[in-house]
Amino acid sequence: MKKITVLTGSIALTLASYTLHARHVAVGDIVARDLLIDHFGWLGHVGMVTGSNIEGSSSLIIEAMRDGPPSQKIVFNNIDIFKHQSPYWGSRYGIGTKQSAYNALIEMNHQRWWCPGYTPMSIFKVGSGNIKTGQVFECGEWRCDTMIEWGFTATGHPGFPLTLILPKFLFNKFPLINHELLENKDIVQPPLLNHTDKVFSELSAEELNNMPLEEFEMVADIPLNQETPTHIVSEWKYANNPKVNEVKRSVFIDRLSMTHEQDVIPRFIKMYGEADSDEIKRRLIQGTMVYYQSHRKQIKGTHDAELLRAFYKKLLIEGMPSETSQNVVRGFIFFYSTDEIIENKALVDNQFETMDHFSLLSLKWELSHKSQKLETLYFPSIIEMLRKDNSSNLNEMFFGLSKMGWRHFRNKESVDLIRNYVKDSAVKYEGEKHSVADMNDPYFTPAIYTYNDLKNDLDKEFSK
Repeated sequence: MKKITVLTGSIALTLASYTLHARHVAVGDIVARDLLIDHFGWLGHVGMVTGSNIEGSSSLIIEAMRDGPPSQKIVFNNIDIFKHQSPYWGSRYGIGTKQSAYNALIEMNHQRWWCPGYTPMSIFKVGSGNIKTGQVFECGEWRCDTMIEWGFTATGHPGFPLTLILPKFLFNKFPLINHELLENKDIVQPPLLNHTDKVFSELSAEELNNMPLEEFEMVADIPLNQETPTHIVSEWKYANNPKVNEVKRSVFIDRLSMTHEQDVIPRFIKMYGEADSDEIKRRLIQGTMVYYQSHRKQIKGTHDAELLRAFYKKLLIEGMPSETSQNVVRGFIFFYSTDEIIENKALVDNQFETMDHFSLLSLKWELSHKSQKLETLYFPSIIEMLRKDNSSNLNEMFFGLSKMGWRHFRNKESVDLIRNYVKDSAVKYEGEKHSVADMNDPYFTPAIYTYNDLKNDLDKEFSK
């Protein structure tokens, strides 16, 4: 399992503690509710209570979500909102010490920086990036349960990783029950499937579609290190079969994107050309990006690189919807030079118009660190967007990225823009009196801490 380089500073170490209506949960607790998919609520959705005070209560949670912006699938939420989004199961605790659980939370929060995506499969991909500049190396791929399971695995907790992972199983892994836990155990402890006689390579599309998720994970969604050549051949067969439902086809595409197979790129591009489903096309675009990022050194200068270069340019010209545009632009940035990007600026900017502002911040930050010309073109627009939005969600990320990367900008004007924005943000993030809207924003207090990290770093540098 690949482990991300740990960020320095207190980006993740100092998440805030919200205390309103949170007497029964504490930092390091796991919370759960029904999954918001018809007929599958019993599978559950989980999050972790987070905060700066490992000894105290909190109502701030971190969770990986299927919904939301394409590059922001790990989010903060308030537990009161979490409880009312679907039937609430309660909270549990008791894995490791408070400090070790807090360390797991740090690992989870680090992943917010590296364009985290969502995958329906139990296999995940750990995001990584350059901690000197904030540029992305690899985007993460997560599910609500895999993010938490990985956080505890990465920090060496006994009993992890789990043999079979689903949200309901992860929730029940925590041995101690808070008194708010629902008494209806049938909701949170459905029967566990311990055995199956199904042979993966012999399944029909109908059998796959009707297979319970526990059995599907045992037969099909197995750990990558347990795959055989026969299993991989079957994954390709089912990924190409339009009779297999989109969720399970997506699982096979995601799994193949994380293999070391040699012909993934040409086969994905061919599948894209033949696909009718928008969702399958989206997964294939994401799959090319995931595979490339994991094998970028091996792919450089090869035929696969030429295929990807042409593929991303073709998609850029066609114009992609918001769900896929950020992967297309990210791919274009990887494969094209500064001058080529400037020549195609109108196409890039057209795709920017389809994106959420979180994706815009990530990609324009990437462009600004690619070259001085692109920094001049794109960095001022980041500040303009931040001033217009006045969003703690964006500010929390911007302050954190700036703490890592402000020294590596080539233009003095960019650093001046950062310093002026930090100065103007004091009215929002300093002092003890804040608006009700800010206090109810789950990103507000995390933004205070990344603001203070950056401000202290700038003050220290420019007071010399």
